[in-house]
Amino acid sequence: MKFLLRFNCAVIFSLTLCIGILLAAGAYGFDNSGRWTHFTSPVPQTDIKSIFSLPGGRICAGTDSSFHIFDRIRWKKYTYKPLLNSHAPFYADSEGKLYFLSSNRLVIWNNGQLTLFDSVELINPVIAFAGKGLLYIGTFSSDGGVYTFDGKTIAKIKNGNVRSLAVDSAGKLWATMKLPGNGYLSLMTMEKGAWTDRTSEIDPLAPIGNYLTVQIAPDGAVWVCNDYSYGVYRNSSWSFKRNSQGNPTFLTFDRSGRVWGYSSQQVYLLDVSGVWKVSWVMQNMAAGEQGYLAAAADSTLWTYNTHKIYTFNGKSWTEVENRYDLASDVVTCLAYTGDGKLMCGHGLRGLVYDKSEHFGISIREDSSWVNYKSYDRFQFPDVYDLTTMQNGDIIAYSNNGFFVFSAGEWASIDTLKTFDETDMVQDRISHNTMWFATTSGLVKWQESTFIFYRLPEIANPWQAVYNLCFDDRGNMYMQTNFGTVLYTDRKNWELRNVKDCASIIDFAVDGSGIIWAARTNELSWWVYQGEWQKIINLDFGRLVKFDKNKTLWFSGYGATGYYENGAVKILPEFSQSASDFIAFSDDNRIALNAFNHERTKFYGLYEYTPDAVYVKEQGKPVPFITATCFPNPFNPTVTIQFEMPKTSRTVISVYNIAGQRVRTIADHTFNSGINRVQWDSRSDSGSLSASGIYFYKIESGGKATTGKMLLLR
Repeated sequence: MKFLLRFNCAVIFSLTLCIGILLAAGAYGFDNSGRWTHFTSPVPQTDIKSIFSLPGGRICAGTDSSFHIFDRIRWKKYTYKPLLNSHAPFYADSEGKLYFLSSNRLVIWNNGQLTLFDSVELINPVIAFAGKGLLYIGTFSSDGGVYTFDGKTIAKIKNGNVRSLAVDSAGKLWATMKLPGNGYLSLMTMEKGAWTDRTSEIDPLAPIGNYLTVQIAPDGAVWVCNDYSYGVYRNSSWSFKRNSQGNPTFLTFDRSGRVWGYSSQQVYLLDVSGVWKVSWVMQNMAAGEQGYLAAAADSTLWTYNTHKIYTFNGKSWTEVENRYDLASDVVTCLAYTGDGKLMCGHGLRGLVYDKSEHFGISIREDSSWVNYKSYDRFQFPDVYDLTTMQNGDIIAYSNNGFFVFSAGEWASIDTLKTFDETDMVQDRISHNTMWFATTSGLVKWQESTFIFYRLPEIANPWQAVYNLCFDDRGNMYMQTNFGTVLYTDRKNWELRNVKDCASIIDFAVDGSGIIWAARTNELSWWVYQGEWQKIINLDFGRLVKFDKNKTLWFSGYGATGYYENGAVKILPEFSQSASDFIAFSDDNRIALNAFNHERTKFYGLYEYTPDAVYVKEQGKPVPFITATCFPNPFNPTVTIQFEMPKTSRTVISVYNIAGQRVRTIADHTFNSGINRVQWDSRSDSGSLSASGIYFYKIESGGKATTGKMLLLR
């Protein structure tokens, strides 16, 4: 009876304390009057199948699941499911229309609109533009042939298996094709409806192979490529060049007169003597033969290797880096720096290194993202965990070890030697101490000293540890691979006999020592020597964490939200996803990653920004840009946050109280929505500004918004 009485009293006391904590959290907790912004990566993240140049200097890269258009500043992603079962175009015309196959039917994309032409089945199509809205389409199949397409109707004009098509400056159609009954390719021309076999004109000393192609150069010359030779037809005569090492199949002619080719995973450039030289060896073979190289109007050449885009700068091939968006939708961890920057880690454990999910780190600075895979001599292509320290620094765990991000610089933690981290947390009492859960046990890192911390015999001293957290008194809790929960008050270890611990996916502990857990099928809490008390059902719980105001956040598939005042609040933005990482900033922003039920597809991240940042006085007109700054007063850095009604070029400047311009912070295009820039209190010359009142000015579209800020040194 004494035990039962003691147990019931403990439960009642804990319940009362728990309710008190949640009521207090309701007074200062999450205010769902702000807005959620979805950040994704419009950059190709899966293997590219074709690349084309579009009008205006734009580049289009197509994959199976989406295609992406790059305007030389930002990428834009297009997805048309299930209308397109492959999003890799096989042709792009001079007007910017893109041509796709969907279930072997022609689909044309024109400025966001798709049109299906399903009267004819097209297999392995090639296209030649004849002008005046007329196209020739060739197919290579058992029912192949040459077709005409006038924008409405597809009609066959000749039978055969077509390898390539081209139209010369006189309007004559050239084709390489296998005619019915022939096992070899022929060179054919068509003029005024009459076909002529010109195969005999091809170099007789180089037998015709399986990849005979014909193309027209910008100067009007006809180029024919065979397996071991190529020929040029100019001024009614041929000239041939043999190459015993092999010959490119399809050619690309750039605007500077260079001739490029692709074959056997190699990019070739024709030298001045007419010999093909290897310019670059690719990792993967290009799938779309006509879409392996894109020659832009400015003479730059573009190609791809797996999911990466490369351009030729005149001397070498260089990867095109994106500085304006997330490096990847595969967001695996999140943290806010002390000065308000949002950091995202990318990379899935257990993948081989040539997979496309390895993307490093993204840091949101001003209105753009800065992406890192390396910094100076440090390499971190994958980052699996991020933790913000009390001083605002961030510790990152990657497949290359641990790094610290401080004052905008990265440094390696060479003294920390563990490569199986599962969780990390800063000590609540001794802030110069970090604790790491690893598959080999518990690790303590203090004053650059790294030691294994022996667990008590009751838990097996070297077993794996997966979850770490502290309560408000500095007591530490952890979960082991045997499903047990260990507790220590810095003097004694205790094994908490928590029922069904193996079902815990993530847990957090409140100030009174109550364990809150995202379990396999529910969000629930447990009182010492008690039972699990279910709050809501979760479809495979992923996350549970208290924010700085003691509001409890949780996530499972289809149910992400928070719990306060005894009530569950579900966020509709996450109705089709789940999250396993959450970060809180000092100015009440919140960031969550998002992925599907099986965690096989990622959807980027969502960031919440409270409307309190955009307080507008009643009775006054709303300015064209709403803006604020924080902290204010500041020393030495202030963040200027503003909302753009539409995407436009914007100049942001700082002036002193005498009206003199001190610094131009930004002068470029900002996207519509929320943007941020920072001023580090330096002038354009780099000198530090003195204490005093300063004004920021945001100018865009002939209008301006200003605000006052105070620098106190």
